[in-house]
Amino acid sequence: MKRKIYLLIPVLFITLFLMATRAHAAMLYLTPDQRNLGIGQEFNIDLKIDTGTSSMSINSVQATIQFPIGIVNGISVDKQNSVFSFWLEEPTISNDNGAIRFIGGTTKGVSGSALQVLRIKLKATGVGSAQFKIVDAAITAADGKGTNVMSEVKETSVAVGTKVVSSPPAENIEQPKKVERVAVKATGLPTKPILR
Repeated sequence: MKRKIYLLIPVLFITLFLMATRAHAAMLYLTPDQRNLGIGQEFNIDLKIDTGTSSMSINSVQATIQFPIGIVNGISVDKQNSVFSFWLEEPTISNDNGAIRFIGGTTKGVSGSALQVLRIKLKATGVGSAQFKIVDAAITAADGKGTNVMSEVKETSVAVGTKVVSSPPAENIEQPKKVERVAVKATGLPTKPILR
């Protein structure tokens, strides 16, 4: 009987530890608005946070998002709808290195399953499978200790095909109309003054 109790105690501690870890775990994930693209096509990828089912709040996030050079180019980063209100490191895109870096924070704790961090606008420039990876990432709990509660990252990919997407042909664009004016002989001009 004692032997069973001794075996049960470590199992109980491990179970409680795993439950506590899962309850305070946050995930950083990427969601593209399109998965199949043609060369020249623009698309968006949202970076979001899921703080899990617990009431845990977070107050900062940092990460580097890597993308393949030659298949996609970064155009811009939109932080307008972000839950983070200040940026220790402004979001920057490097098409030379294929990376987007940032460090964002908020003065109040936030929680939820789809917290918006950034919207990234990109353009497909080459054929292939474009993998988007999240590295050097951390999500900080609003616990006054700066505890990193990130437990998982969910990366994504898009496929770029050989179909070229370009601007509409010139004949479909309304051309400005040429205005022609007919010359009219001037009348009612003042008489020439006579000098004396």
